[in-house]
Amino acid sequence: MAQEFLPDSTGSACPNSDAGEDDRETVQILIISSRDGVIETIHNLYAKEFAQVDEWSPPQPTRKPGKMVSILTRYRKRGPINLRMRKSGR
Repeated sequence: MAQEFLPDSTGSACPNSDAGEDDRETVQILIISSRDGVIETIHNLYAKEFAQVDEWSPPQPTRKPGKMVSILTRYRKRGPINLRMRKSGR
């Protein structure tokens, strides 16, 4: 699944850096929950090989008490979408 996104072409070890290239579009994935919920979800997504734990931003407080947010930034090549139908594992 993660292979569908473009790597950071700046050569940076941190794929969250913004290279500002015109042929790429920024895609941001947010997790909003309690601190424990955010951390647990990040680790669950890591176990499914969606993203490395250190690719997510540190949890930050939101305006709602007890809620935190963490953001994962990825990049996609601009152009038509490529949808592949997959069977759900559920």
